[in-house]
Amino acid sequence: LDDKEVLEALQTARPEANATDHDLKMILKEMGIRTWKSEAQLSLKDFIHVIKDFDCIKAWRSEGLTVGLDQKHVDTFITIWQSLARDAKDKVTVSNLQKALKNLPGANSRLSRLSALQEQGFQRIGFTQFLQIMRRSPAQQKKKQ
Repeated sequence: LDDKEVLEALQTARPEANATDHDLKMILKEMGIRTWKSEAQLSLKDFIHVIKDFDCIKAWRSEGLTVGLDQKHVDTFITIWQSLARDAKDKVTVSNLQKALKNLPGANSRLSRLSALQEQGFQRIGFTQFLQIMRRSPAQQKKKQ
């Protein structure tokens, strides 16, 4: 299947997901079976993995939009989240997240928010907590405007 056929099959299987070509390319690249310039070579197992990832992206987008983030920021955060080493429960260790945050703009404030979650007893961070860490505080948002 080429990318267009995979996208059509995905849209048929999950019409409510509003799957885009960009989303598909992002997932296939993360799976390591496609680069931005080459076509994918998918097995049925890969296709099922793509469907599961689209379901996750839909849920993550919904969660991000619900907390007041715009789609551009949500998609950026999803890309970062997908690059992290997550476990089967879609959580990341605090130490792995600390390493990733150190390389991002606003690292100090984000690391501070991560520390606060650690103090509350979080050992592994899910997407909900990741959004709390990544989003700007109201004061930072006002400065940006």
